[in-house]
Amino acid sequence: MYEIVYNTTEDTFIGHTLISVTGALSPVTFTPLWAGNAGFEITPTAHHLQTSIQRTEHIASILTTPGVYDYEFSVSRNGIIYSIATIRVQVVGYMHLLRTNISSRENFCLDKNYIRLTKSASDVDRVRMTLYMQFQRRNEQPTLITQDYEYVFMQDELIIYPGQEIHDFFEDIRVDDAIPELANQGPGGHTVNHMSLRFLYSLCSVSIILQEYNSGYGAHARHEIKETHWIAGKRPVAYPYLTSSRLRRSYDASLISLCAVSHRFSAGNLHHIAAGTVDAAVVSEPNRIVQLMFRRNQSSYAPLSILSHLNLKIEPGVNVLNPIDVIFQNQNHVADWFTFAKPHTRETEMEFVLTHNLVRNVRAKANTEETRKITLNTGWFFAEELVVLEELIKSPIAYIRIQRDWYQAIPISKRPLHYDSERNLHQQLVEFQIVEND
Repeated sequence: MYEIVYNTTEDTFIGHTLISVTGALSPVTFTPLWAGNAGFEITPTAHHLQTSIQRTEHIASILTTPGVYDYEFSVSRNGIIYSIATIRVQVVGYMHLLRTNISSRENFCLDKNYIRLTKSASDVDRVRMTLYMQFQRRNEQPTLITQDYEYVFMQDELIIYPGQEIHDFFEDIRVDDAIPELANQGPGGHTVNHMSLRFLYSLCSVSIILQEYNSGYGAHARHEIKETHWIAGKRPVAYPYLTSSRLRRSYDASLISLCAVSHRFSAGNLHHIAAGTVDAAVVSEPNRIVQLMFRRNQSSYAPLSILSHLNLKIEPGVNVLNPIDVIFQNQNHVADWFTFAKPHTRETEMEFVLTHNLVRNVRAKANTEETRKITLNTGWFFAEELVVLEELIKSPIAYIRIQRDWYQAIPISKRPLHYDSERNLHQQLVEFQIVEND
């Protein structure tokens, strides 16, 4: 990441960084171009590398809005592109009173994206942060939520992490977020037999207002950061895929659900991991969460091939007939997947409520509560997937496919079963309680 700091008060760039070109480091300078078209030019200062780097971006529209703005450019030599890097322009306003690393693209709520605020006057002792948050699910109208928070200056400077507050407003996934076209169908007899790419919901769009006050609530400086975009949770290790392990195990008939941000999906050709054709129109709009769902045996890969793209690998396991699919909510509040092997066990627990019949003077059964549980065997899985299994256990809801029937369930416990120290493979049992829909 290469950073430029632009100060709206002084009208100057302040920046110096290093850029890696085929293993070498070359200093890069940044020069503002104010004649005709406002923008910046990137040129190398170490000419012996014979590297040509130049890119101009229009930034006139953002000069009055503090925030962080990302621009991508390519590094090439003799016409061959070696890498694509990102320039990050940080616009700082109000005479350096406000600094932030919140990006103009996607931000993860729990990634410590901060606002660092220096109070504008000596008698300022608090600041009120107002969040204007817009959520929008597929086929629904946008929902606007406004929330106020108040912070006290203990010193002259205050650091706020707005993402921690925004994270609390993300809803849990619904059945139609997990399984395409299942929500309006019957309880059984439906499987995903096609490769699908679909829009789930828009990133949370947030405008942030910071209003400084003194002890008598007299207003001082006001700061605004407009139209930032947020995803629940932390940036996952398999990014741009929104899943928490770079290495996954699968069976031939595994149902795989992978989510990503739409513009990352398009730019990175993330559908290549499925080696199939999908409708690219779904990812034509930026700042959306999209879901790619497919069965491994529907891709054009051979049964024992490794499905791999960017930093995600899905390796084939020792095949099992009729594996059990589980779709759950991961830490990014998107639909993730885990495939269980057979066998599984089912049990029904009954609890009776007894009362005393005063007329007949006898004990009588007043009510019966029935709880159904399913215990699934994970089969052998990689140590890297332990974090995925932990997220499954923490998920508020899961959707289980056994044979041709889907069940809505709540994960309630897990326990180790076997460990293969030579191959560093694990096997565990996971217990679910079936949710009975009225």
